[in-house]
Amino acid sequence: MNSVKSCRKGETIKPRKGHYYPWEKKLVKCAKFVCYTLTDIVKRCNFRMRVFIPCIVISLAFALAKGDDGLCSAEGPSPDGTCTGAGKEITEKKVHDQVLTYAYEEKPMNESEAEVWARRFYSKLAYTNDYDWSIRHLLDDADDYIVNEPSQAMAKFEAILDKYPQSARAFYSLTRTMEFLNKTDMTDEEKKAIDVKVIHNYKDMLQRKDGDIARTMLGSCIHQGLLYAINKNRTEDKLALLELGFKRKHIFENDRFHELYVEELVISEYFDRAEKALAVALEEFPRNQFFKFMKGILLKYQGQKKEASILLRDVEFAQNEVYGVASDLVSMALELHKRGKAPMADVLYQEASKAHIFLSKYQRPYDTILDLDSKPIWSMDDVQVTAYDEEFTLLKESWETIRGEALEIRKNGSLWISTSGQEWIARGTTLQFPIFTWGKKRSYHCTLVPKTCQIFKTFTASSKFPKGHVRFEVISNKTHLFPHSGPTNARLRGHLGLQVPEGFKMRIAKGNYLPEKEGTITLFEDSYEYEIWNESDDEMIVLSFDMPHPDITYQQSKQAFNSNIRYTFNYL
Repeated sequence: MNSVKSCRKGETIKPRKGHYYPWEKKLVKCAKFVCYTLTDIVKRCNFRMRVFIPCIVISLAFALAKGDDGLCSAEGPSPDGTCTGAGKEITEKKVHDQVLTYAYEEKPMNESEAEVWARRFYSKLAYTNDYDWSIRHLLDDADDYIVNEPSQAMAKFEAILDKYPQSARAFYSLTRTMEFLNKTDMTDEEKKAIDVKVIHNYKDMLQRKDGDIARTMLGSCIHQGLLYAINKNRTEDKLALLELGFKRKHIFENDRFHELYVEELVISEYFDRAEKALAVALEEFPRNQFFKFMKGILLKYQGQKKEASILLRDVEFAQNEVYGVASDLVSMALELHKRGKAPMADVLYQEASKAHIFLSKYQRPYDTILDLDSKPIWSMDDVQVTAYDEEFTLLKESWETIRGEALEIRKNGSLWISTSGQEWIARGTTLQFPIFTWGKKRSYHCTLVPKTCQIFKTFTASSKFPKGHVRFEVISNKTHLFPHSGPTNARLRGHLGLQVPEGFKMRIAKGNYLPEKEGTITLFEDSYEYEIWNESDDEMIVLSFDMPHPDITYQQSKQAFNSNIRYTFNYL
C-alpha cells in the first residue's frame, strides 16, 4: 500500500496497524459523548423519532467506517493520495497478495546431510549412541522378536554382541528380553539364575562411562532394574541399584531419585548412609520439604527426639505436594510392615499426621474433606444413615439370592480379578468381581449376576457414586493383609456377609473389630487403617459397596477422583 498524503502541512502518513494517534483517541471520546447524548434524546422523543434517529446514527457510523484513516474527513483520500473536497467520487483500489514462485533445481543430499536427515526421524535415537548407529538395522531387526519370540531375539542379540561387544543397546535389549522369557517350564534354579543375570546386567550398565551408553538408556536401566528387583523381592539388589544410580544422579533433572534412595536407606536402617545422602540432597535441593521431613524422621529413629521435633515443626508441604508425599510414606510404611518393622511405620504415620499430610495416625485419606463426622465403625441405627433403610432392608432380605449368584460365578475363576502382588498383601490373596466401578456399570458382569445388579440399580447412591465400588470380594484362606486404608473420607463402605468362616477378623483403627456375620450389613470408614486375617481353611465372601458420607453435599458426592487416585486405589 502506498503512503497517503495528509491534509496537514503536506505530511506523509504511513499505514499502521494496532496504533492510534492522539487525535483518534479524542475522536473516540467525542463519538462516545455523541452516542450518550443521542441515547438520551431518543428516550425523550416520540415513537417516530426513536426509529428515525438511530437510523441516522447507524448510517453516519457506516459512512465513517468507509473512510481510510480519518485525516481527510469522511470522504477519504483520492486515488492520487491527496485530500479532496466533498462530493468527489472515490474509487477503491484493492491490493491482492501475490504468490511468489521460485525456480530451483533439487540436488541430491551428500552423505553427511543424509545422516542428519536419518537421525532426525529415527524413533530409537534416544537409545542409540554413535557406536550403535552404524548397526541400527541389525538391532531393529532383533527388536521385532522381543515380545512374541524372546528366545529368537536373545539369539540375535547374542550374535550381535559376539561381533560388536561394545554395543550398549544390544546388551540392554538382551537384558530386557530375558524378562519376557516364558518361565513356566523352568525349574526354580533356572529362574533364580535368570534373575541374578538380569540384575547383574543392569548393574554392569550403570557402571559404564557416560559416552558408552545413551543418557535415556541409563535412566531406563535404573528404572527397569528397580522394578525387577522389587517384583522379585530382592531388597539388597534394589539398594545396590539405587546406590549406583545415586552416583550417576546428574542424569536426573529433578529430585525424585534422591527421594527413592533416601527412603530405601531409612527402611533398611542404614542411618549413617541415609544421613550422608540427605546432606547431599539438601545441598542440591534446599527447598525440598520431603528431605527435611525425612531428616526429622531419621533423628526420631535415632532417639534424638528433641532435635527431631524442632526440625519437623518447620516442615510445611504445599497443597500440590501432599498427594505425592502421602503416596511415598504409605509405600514406605507397607515396606516396613513387610520387613517386620511395624513400630517404625507407626512413627512415620504419627509424624505425617502432625505435618498435616494425614488426618490422624489411623485415618489416612488422600482425598480429604474437612469437618466430617468421623468414626471407624458406624451403627445401622445412626441417624445419618437411616435414609438408606429401604435399601439396606432389601439387601438383607435378598442376601441368600445374592450369595447364590456369588457362589455360582465363583465356580469360574477366570471371571475374578486377583490382587496378588499388591503391596498391602502379606500372604495369601484376594479376588474381586466388580459390578459397578467408579459409578459406572460393568455391563457384562451385570448379566452374570442380574438380581444383584437390579438391586443396586435402585440403590443409586451406591451404584452411581463416582468415588466407590460395588463388587464381590473373596479373601482366600490363610490370608493376611497389612494395615492399609482407602483413598477418601467422603465415603462409607458396607459389607454384606455372604460366607463368613470362623477365624476371620478385621481390625479398624485402634482396637475396633468389624462384627462380620452372614446376612448382616456392617458399615465402616475405609479411610481408617484396617487389617484383615483369614486364618480359617475356607474362603471369606462378602458383597462390598460404597456410598457417600452422610455429611457431604450433593455436589461433593458427584465429584470424581483424578486419574492418579483411580489408578492407585482401583482395588481398594
